[in-house]
Amino acid sequence: MVGGAVVSGPGRAVLTQQIQSVNNLLGTSQSPHDCFLVLRGLKTLPLRMRQHEATAQQLAEFLLAHPPWARSTTRACPATRSTTWPDASSGASAACSASN
Repeated sequence: MVGGAVVSGPGRAVLTQQIQSVNNLLGTSQSPHDCFLVLRGLKTLPLRMRQHEATAQQLAEFLLAHPPWARSTTRACPATRSTTWPDASSGASAACSASN
């Protein structure tokens, strides 16, 4: 879901009406329930990302211990990090590549 706002200045009644018409025709307004779901998801995002990183770390370590994945590159294991990924990023992710 993507959210945003469109704002028109005072005295711009025609522009405001055009925006409202397009919004109504395209159905781009979010319902109150959609907004509730976004807010609920944002509250738990840090917790879910920490768990995502921990799971990615465990998976990377498990896969790198097996011969078919011995030549893999993942952000989760420092020894296999690609030099093309920026050092500014931290933590693990689910991104992983492997070759035989």
